[in-house]
Amino acid sequence: MSKQDLLSSLSPLPIVNLAAINTPSSGLIVGTPEFCRRAFEKDDSCRQHYQRLAEQRAFGADEIPCPHGFASRKVSTPRGDFALTGFIPYPRLGGKNESARAKSNKKNKIASTEVGRASSSLQNVAKELDSVEQKTFDGVSAGLHEIRKLNREVKQTAERMCLRENRDDPTLANPETVKIWKASEMMSTHFNIIELVANETLMRLPVRSRVQPYRLFDKCARIYRPAGNTGRISLHANYNFQSEIAACDKTISIIPTVLIQNAIKYSPGDSEIVVEFSLKEQPFDVQDKLLVEVTNECSSVLQLDDSIFGRSVRIATDTDGSGFGLYVAQQVAIQHKTKIQFSTFHNATPNYCRFGIEFDVLT
Repeated sequence: MSKQDLLSSLSPLPIVNLAAINTPSSGLIVGTPEFCRRAFEKDDSCRQHYQRLAEQRAFGADEIPCPHGFASRKVSTPRGDFALTGFIPYPRLGGKNESARAKSNKKNKIASTEVGRASSSLQNVAKELDSVEQKTFDGVSAGLHEIRKLNREVKQTAERMCLRENRDDPTLANPETVKIWKASEMMSTHFNIIELVANETLMRLPVRSRVQPYRLFDKCARIYRPAGNTGRISLHANYNFQSEIAACDKTISIIPTVLIQNAIKYSPGDSEIVVEFSLKEQPFDVQDKLLVEVTNECSSVLQLDDSIFGRSVRIATDTDGSGFGLYVAQQVAIQHKTKIQFSTFHNATPNYCRFGIEFDVLT
Protein backbone atom coordinates (compact mmCIF):
# COMPACT_ATOMS: atom_id res chain seq x y z
CA MET A 1 0.00 0.00 0.00
CA SER A 2 1.41 3.40 -0.99
CA LYS A 3 1.57 6.39 1.36
CA GLN A 4 -1.31 8.01 -0.52
CA ASP A 5 -3.46 4.85 -0.33
CA LEU A 6 -2.83 4.54 3.40
CA LEU A 7 -3.93 8.12 4.00
CA SER A 8 -7.00 7.67 1.78
CA SER A 9 -8.05 4.63 3.82
CA LEU A 10 -8.17 6.80 6.96
CA SER A 11 -10.43 9.53 5.56
CA PRO A 12 -13.85 9.90 7.25
CA LEU A 13 -15.43 11.07 3.94
CA PRO A 14 -15.24 9.78 0.36
CA ILE A 15 -11.87 10.75 -1.08
CA VAL A 16 -9.97 11.02 -4.36
CA ASN A 17 -6.19 11.06 -4.68
CA LEU A 18 -5.67 13.99 -7.06
CA ALA A 19 -2.31 12.58 -8.20
CA ALA A 20 -4.00 9.41 -9.49
CA ILE A 21 -7.63 10.32 -10.17
CA ASN A 22 -10.08 7.45 -9.98
CA THR A 23 -13.52 6.56 -8.60
CA PRO A 24 -13.89 8.06 -5.10
CA SER A 25 -12.97 5.67 -2.27
CA SER A 26 -15.49 5.33 0.56
CA GLY A 27 -14.70 7.08 3.83
CA LEU A 28 -14.65 5.47 7.25
CA ILE A 29 -17.89 7.21 8.23
CA VAL A 30 -19.54 8.23 4.94
CA GLY A 31 -19.56 5.92 1.93
CA THR A 32 -19.20 6.80 -1.74
CA PRO A 33 -22.68 7.28 -3.27
CA GLU A 34 -23.58 4.65 -5.86
CA PHE A 35 -24.47 7.55 -8.15
CA CYS A 36 -20.80 8.68 -8.06
CA ARG A 37 -19.55 5.22 -8.99
CA ARG A 38 -21.87 5.02 -12.01
CA ALA A 39 -21.26 8.63 -13.09
CA PHE A 40 -17.47 8.28 -12.94
CA GLU A 41 -17.58 5.30 -15.28
CA LYS A 42 -20.21 6.82 -17.57
CA ASP A 43 -18.52 10.02 -18.78
CA ASP A 44 -15.47 12.27 -18.32
CA SER A 45 -17.16 15.11 -16.43
CA CYS A 46 -16.26 13.65 -13.01
CA ARG A 47 -12.61 13.14 -13.94
CA GLN A 48 -12.47 16.67 -15.37
CA HIS A 49 -13.93 18.02 -12.12
CA TYR A 50 -11.14 16.42 -10.08
CA GLN A 51 -8.55 17.46 -12.64
CA ARG A 52 -9.62 21.09 -12.17
CA LEU A 53 -9.26 20.64 -8.41
CA ALA A 54 -5.78 19.16 -8.91
CA GLU A 55 -4.75 22.19 -10.95
CA GLN A 56 -6.29 24.68 -8.53
CA ARG A 57 -3.54 26.70 -6.85
CA ALA A 58 -5.49 28.23 -3.98
CA PHE A 59 -6.62 25.91 -1.19
CA GLY A 60 -9.70 27.79 -0.05
CA ALA A 61 -12.07 26.49 2.59
CA ASP A 62 -15.06 26.58 0.21
CA GLU A 63 -16.73 23.53 -1.25
CA ILE A 64 -16.76 23.22 -5.04
CA PRO A 65 -19.89 21.79 -6.72
CA CYS A 66 -19.39 18.76 -8.93
CA PRO A 67 -21.24 18.47 -12.28
CA HIS A 68 -23.87 16.14 -10.78
CA GLY A 69 -24.82 18.00 -7.61
CA PHE A 70 -22.42 16.73 -4.95
CA ALA A 71 -19.57 18.82 -3.55
CA SER A 72 -15.79 18.46 -3.17
CA ARG A 73 -13.14 20.19 -1.12
CA LYS A 74 -9.42 20.14 -1.94
CA VAL A 75 -7.09 19.16 0.90
CA SER A 76 -3.34 19.66 0.74
CA THR A 77 -1.26 17.32 2.93
CA PRO A 78 2.43 16.38 3.23
CA ARG A 79 1.52 13.24 1.26
CA GLY A 80 -0.06 15.03 -1.67
CA ASP A 81 -3.33 16.67 -2.65
CA PHE A 82 -6.71 15.00 -2.16
CA ALA A 83 -10.37 15.84 -2.65
CA LEU A 84 -12.97 15.11 0.03
CA THR A 85 -16.05 14.52 -2.09
CA GLY A 86 -19.42 12.84 -2.57
CA PHE A 87 -21.24 14.93 0.08
CA ILE A 88 -24.14 17.41 0.14
CA PRO A 89 -22.94 20.47 2.07
CA TYR A 90 -24.88 22.60 4.51
CA PRO A 91 -25.36 25.46 3.86
CA ARG A 92 -26.28 24.33 0.37
CA LEU A 93 -24.44 25.49 -2.73
CA GLY A 94 -27.69 25.52 -4.72
CA GLY A 95 -28.80 24.08 -8.03
CA LYS A 96 -31.27 21.55 -9.42
CA ASN A 97 -28.79 18.67 -9.39
CA GLU A 98 -27.87 19.28 -5.76
CA SER A 99 -31.53 19.05 -4.72
CA ALA A 100 -31.96 15.76 -6.58
CA ARG A 101 -28.81 14.25 -5.01
CA ALA A 102 -29.87 15.39 -1.53
CA LYS A 103 -33.21 13.56 -1.77
CA SER A 104 -31.64 10.21 -2.64
CA ASN A 105 -28.44 10.47 -0.56
CA LYS A 106 -29.54 11.57 2.91
CA LYS A 107 -26.56 9.88 4.60
CA ASN A 108 -24.22 12.12 2.62
CA LYS A 109 -25.56 15.43 3.96
CA ILE A 110 -22.65 17.01 5.84
CA ALA A 111 -22.35 20.43 7.49
CA SER A 112 -19.51 22.52 6.08
CA THR A 113 -18.03 22.81 9.57
CA GLU A 114 -17.78 18.99 9.74
CA VAL A 115 -16.12 18.91 6.31
CA GLY A 116 -13.61 21.43 7.65
CA ARG A 117 -12.91 19.21 10.65
CA ALA A 118 -12.48 16.18 8.34
CA SER A 119 -10.03 18.19 6.25
CA SER A 120 -7.99 19.22 9.30
CA SER A 121 -8.09 15.66 10.62
CA LEU A 122 -6.69 14.32 7.36
CA GLN A 123 -3.86 16.84 7.42
CA ASN A 124 -3.01 15.99 11.03
CA VAL A 125 -3.05 12.24 10.31
CA ALA A 126 -0.68 12.79 7.37
CA LYS A 127 1.74 14.71 9.62
CA GLU A 128 1.60 11.98 12.29
CA LEU A 129 2.20 9.23 9.74
CA ASP A 130 5.17 11.11 8.34
CA SER A 131 6.56 11.58 11.84
CA VAL A 132 6.26 7.86 12.64
CA GLU A 133 7.80 6.90 9.31
CA GLN A 134 10.67 9.33 9.79
CA LYS A 135 11.47 7.85 13.21
CA THR A 136 11.35 4.37 11.71
CA PHE A 137 13.56 5.42 8.81
CA ASP A 138 16.08 7.03 11.16
CA GLY A 139 16.44 3.68 12.94
CA VAL A 140 16.72 1.75 9.66
CA SER A 141 19.17 4.29 8.28
CA ALA A 142 21.44 4.03 11.31
CA GLY A 143 21.51 0.23 11.02
CA LEU A 144 22.08 0.38 7.27
CA HIS A 145 24.97 2.79 7.75
CA GLU A 146 26.89 0.29 9.88
CA ILE A 147 26.17 -2.62 7.53
CA ARG A 148 27.17 -0.48 4.53
CA LYS A 149 30.54 0.27 6.16
CA LEU A 150 31.26 -3.42 6.68
CA ASN A 151 30.14 -4.30 3.17
CA ARG A 152 32.27 -1.48 1.74
CA GLU A 153 35.35 -3.03 3.37
CA VAL A 154 34.54 -6.42 1.86
CA LYS A 155 33.89 -4.92 -1.57
CA GLN A 156 37.03 -2.79 -1.70
CA THR A 157 39.27 -5.59 -0.44
CA ALA A 158 37.89 -8.10 -2.94
CA GLU A 159 38.17 -5.59 -5.78
CA ARG A 160 41.82 -4.84 -4.92
CA MET A 161 42.61 -8.56 -4.88
CA CYS A 162 40.99 -9.03 -8.29
CA LEU A 163 42.85 -6.03 -9.75
CA ARG A 164 46.19 -7.30 -8.46
CA GLU A 165 45.56 -10.62 -10.13
CA ASN A 166 44.27 -9.28 -13.47
CA ARG A 167 44.49 -5.51 -13.93
CA ASP A 168 43.17 -5.55 -17.52
CA ASP A 169 40.01 -7.45 -16.59
CA PRO A 170 39.55 -8.06 -12.85
CA THR A 171 36.43 -10.16 -13.55
CA LEU A 172 38.79 -12.88 -14.84
CA ALA A 173 40.62 -13.16 -11.52
CA ASN A 174 40.13 -16.09 -9.11
CA PRO A 175 36.44 -17.06 -9.45
CA GLU A 176 35.88 -17.26 -5.69
CA THR A 177 37.32 -13.79 -5.12
CA VAL A 178 35.31 -12.39 -8.04
CA LYS A 179 32.18 -13.96 -6.54
CA ILE A 180 32.80 -12.17 -3.21
CA TRP A 181 33.39 -8.87 -5.04
CA LYS A 182 30.22 -9.14 -7.13
CA ALA A 183 28.11 -10.31 -4.19
CA SER A 184 29.16 -7.22 -2.21
CA GLU A 185 28.33 -5.01 -5.21
CA MET A 186 24.87 -6.56 -5.37
CA MET A 187 24.41 -6.00 -1.64
CA SER A 188 25.20 -2.30 -2.12
CA THR A 189 22.41 -2.08 -4.68
CA HIS A 190 19.92 -3.81 -2.39
CA PHE A 191 20.84 -1.42 0.42
CA ASN A 192 20.06 1.48 -1.93
CA ILE A 193 16.66 -0.01 -2.77
CA ILE A 194 15.84 -0.59 0.91
CA GLU A 195 16.77 3.01 1.72
CA LEU A 196 14.63 4.38 -1.12
CA VAL A 197 11.65 2.27 -0.05
CA ALA A 198 12.04 3.44 3.55
CA ASN A 199 12.53 7.09 2.63
CA GLU A 200 10.80 8.00 -0.63
CA THR A 201 11.77 11.66 -0.18
CA LEU A 202 15.13 10.64 -1.69
CA MET A 203 13.25 10.12 -4.95
CA ARG A 204 12.28 13.78 -4.89
CA LEU A 205 15.84 15.09 -4.70
CA PRO A 206 16.79 17.58 -7.45
CA VAL A 207 18.21 16.35 -10.76
CA ARG A 208 21.38 18.41 -11.10
CA SER A 209 24.29 16.18 -12.16
CA ARG A 210 25.47 15.38 -15.69
CA VAL A 211 25.91 11.64 -16.26
CA GLN A 212 26.49 9.33 -19.21
CA PRO A 213 23.93 6.48 -19.18
CA TYR A 214 26.27 4.31 -21.27
CA ARG A 215 28.85 4.35 -18.48
CA LEU A 216 26.23 3.48 -15.86
CA PHE A 217 24.97 0.47 -17.82
CA ASP A 218 28.51 -0.59 -18.75
CA LYS A 219 29.53 -0.61 -15.09
CA CYS A 220 26.48 -2.70 -14.15
CA ALA A 221 27.16 -5.10 -17.02
CA ARG A 222 30.72 -5.60 -15.81
CA ILE A 223 29.54 -6.31 -12.27
CA TYR A 224 26.80 -8.76 -13.19
CA ARG A 225 28.41 -10.40 -16.23
CA PRO A 226 29.45 -14.00 -15.40
CA ALA A 227 33.21 -14.53 -15.22
CA GLY A 228 34.61 -15.55 -18.59
CA ASN A 229 31.30 -14.94 -20.39
CA THR A 230 31.65 -11.49 -21.93
CA GLY A 231 28.83 -12.23 -24.37
CA ARG A 232 26.17 -12.79 -21.68
CA ILE A 233 25.48 -9.04 -21.42
CA SER A 234 26.35 -6.94 -24.48
CA LEU A 235 26.06 -3.18 -24.99
CA HIS A 236 25.33 -1.80 -28.46
CA ALA A 237 25.95 1.87 -29.26
CA ASN A 238 27.67 4.03 -31.85
CA TYR A 239 31.43 4.37 -31.48
CA ASN A 240 32.50 6.72 -28.66
CA PHE A 241 28.90 7.17 -27.48
CA GLN A 242 28.98 9.92 -24.83
CA SER A 243 25.47 11.41 -24.61
CA GLU A 244 24.77 13.00 -21.23
CA ILE A 245 21.55 13.47 -19.26
CA ALA A 246 20.54 15.43 -16.17
CA ALA A 247 20.39 13.07 -13.20
CA CYS A 248 20.34 12.71 -9.44
CA ASP A 249 23.59 10.91 -8.66
CA LYS A 250 22.11 9.39 -5.48
CA THR A 251 19.37 7.47 -7.33
CA ILE A 252 20.05 7.18 -11.08
CA SER A 253 22.17 4.01 -10.82
CA ILE A 254 19.10 2.14 -9.54
CA ILE A 255 17.62 2.08 -13.07
CA PRO A 256 20.39 0.19 -14.91
CA THR A 257 20.98 -2.06 -11.92
CA VAL A 258 17.35 -3.17 -11.62
CA LEU A 259 16.83 -3.59 -15.38
CA ILE A 260 19.96 -5.72 -15.80
CA GLN A 261 19.26 -7.72 -12.63
CA ASN A 262 15.75 -8.52 -13.82
CA ALA A 263 17.02 -9.49 -17.27
CA ILE A 264 19.46 -11.95 -15.67
CA LYS A 265 16.85 -13.31 -13.25
CA TYR A 266 14.17 -14.03 -15.85
CA SER A 267 16.27 -15.27 -18.80
CA PRO A 268 17.96 -18.64 -19.48
CA GLY A 269 21.56 -18.73 -18.26
CA ASP A 270 23.04 -19.23 -21.74
CA SER A 271 21.00 -16.51 -23.50
CA GLU A 272 22.20 -13.04 -24.41
CA ILE A 273 21.03 -9.84 -22.74
CA VAL A 274 21.29 -6.86 -25.07
CA VAL A 275 21.45 -3.22 -23.94
CA GLU A 276 20.96 -0.84 -26.89
CA PHE A 277 21.51 2.92 -26.98
CA SER A 278 20.02 5.07 -29.73
CA LEU A 279 19.88 8.83 -30.18
CA LYS A 280 16.59 10.25 -31.46
CA GLU A 281 17.19 13.64 -32.98
CA GLN A 282 14.43 16.21 -32.48
CA PRO A 283 13.59 19.56 -34.14
CA PHE A 284 15.98 22.43 -33.46
CA ASP A 285 14.06 23.86 -30.48
CA VAL A 286 13.42 20.48 -28.78
CA GLN A 287 15.90 18.41 -26.76
CA ASP A 288 17.17 15.25 -28.44
CA LYS A 289 16.12 11.96 -26.82
CA LEU A 290 18.29 9.06 -25.69
CA LEU A 291 16.53 5.69 -25.77
CA VAL A 292 17.99 2.83 -23.73
CA GLU A 293 16.47 -0.65 -24.23
CA VAL A 294 17.27 -3.84 -22.32
CA THR A 295 16.13 -6.98 -24.15
CA ASN A 296 16.27 -10.57 -22.94
CA GLU A 297 14.72 -13.93 -23.65
CA CYS A 298 11.97 -14.77 -21.16
CA SER A 299 9.32 -17.37 -20.42
CA SER A 300 6.11 -17.09 -22.41
CA VAL A 301 4.10 -17.79 -19.23
CA LEU A 302 5.11 -14.53 -17.57
CA GLN A 303 2.14 -12.19 -17.34
CA LEU A 304 3.46 -8.67 -17.86
CA ASP A 305 1.31 -5.57 -17.45
CA ASP A 306 1.54 -2.24 -15.62
CA SER A 307 1.12 -4.01 -12.28
CA ILE A 308 4.78 -5.17 -12.38
CA PHE A 309 5.77 -1.62 -11.39
CA GLY A 310 3.63 -1.81 -8.26
CA ARG A 311 4.99 -1.92 -4.74
CA SER A 312 5.78 -5.50 -3.54
CA VAL A 313 4.72 -7.00 -6.90
CA ARG A 314 6.84 -9.88 -8.17
CA ILE A 315 6.97 -10.90 -11.83
CA ALA A 316 7.25 -14.60 -10.98
CA THR A 317 6.79 -16.63 -7.80
CA ASP A 318 9.42 -19.28 -8.59
CA THR A 319 12.38 -16.90 -8.21
CA ASP A 320 13.75 -14.94 -5.27
CA GLY A 321 12.89 -11.28 -5.01
CA SER A 322 11.32 -8.60 -2.81
CA GLY A 323 9.03 -7.08 -5.44
CA PHE A 324 10.48 -3.62 -4.83
CA GLY A 325 13.02 -3.42 -7.65
CA LEU A 326 10.84 -2.32 -10.57
CA TYR A 327 8.71 -0.18 -8.26
CA VAL A 328 11.74 1.80 -7.09
CA ALA A 329 13.23 1.95 -10.61
CA GLN A 330 9.98 3.41 -11.96
CA GLN A 331 9.83 5.98 -9.16
CA VAL A 332 13.41 7.01 -9.94
CA ALA A 333 12.44 7.28 -13.62
CA ILE A 334 9.54 9.57 -12.68
CA GLN A 335 12.00 11.61 -10.59
CA HIS A 336 13.94 12.08 -13.86
CA LYS A 337 10.75 13.12 -15.71
CA THR A 338 10.49 9.93 -17.74
CA LYS A 339 9.02 6.45 -17.44
CA ILE A 340 10.11 2.85 -17.98
CA GLN A 341 8.10 1.12 -20.72
CA PHE A 342 7.99 -2.60 -21.47
CA SER A 343 6.92 -4.93 -24.25
CA THR A 344 7.08 -8.60 -25.18
CA PHE A 345 7.51 -10.08 -28.64
CA HIS A 346 8.27 -13.33 -30.45
CA ASN A 347 11.24 -13.92 -32.73
CA ALA A 348 10.84 -17.41 -34.16
CA THR A 349 10.51 -19.70 -31.10
CA PRO A 350 11.82 -17.71 -28.10
CA ASN A 351 9.75 -15.14 -26.28
CA TYR A 352 11.48 -11.81 -25.59
CA CYS A 353 10.95 -9.09 -23.02
CA ARG A 354 12.12 -5.50 -23.52
CA PHE A 355 12.29 -2.64 -21.04
CA GLY A 356 12.98 0.81 -22.44
CA ILE A 357 13.49 4.28 -21.01
CA GLU A 358 13.90 7.61 -22.77
CA PHE A 359 15.89 10.58 -21.44
CA ASP A 360 16.31 14.20 -22.55
CA VAL A 361 19.85 14.69 -23.84
CA LEU A 362 21.89 17.60 -22.53
CA THR A 363 23.72 19.81 -25.01
